[in-house]
Amino acid sequence: MVFLLSNKITSIFLGARCEVIELTYNWGVEKYELGNAYGHIALGVDDIYTTCEEIRNQGGKVVREPGPMKHGSTVIAFVEDPDGYKIELIQLATQGSTVKQESQEQLVSQ
Repeated sequence: MVFLLSNKITSIFLGARCEVIELTYNWGVEKYELGNAYGHIALGVDDIYTTCEEIRNQGGKVVREPGPMKHGSTVIAFVEDPDGYKIELIQLATQGSTVKQESQEQLVSQ
């Protein structure tokens, strides 16, 4: 959904099921400074390697190539938006895979 809240603000609500994010554009603002109160946003994706390749093909910047987290099995990557904000991508199939694998092994051994 896209809402023109006034002649100064446009909001877009993106979501699926109960997860929604609001993106706003403030008309007439020339430049924002990157603040220190914001770290990054993380998004789960089905195929992190294809997602990063598509981002690169469209001129985007991948600042950490897809790969497992240090001391873990969750596969992540970081991309950067045009304003320099970091966006973490998480391979959904690997998120918490160590816990899932241990649970499955316990069921099999019983």
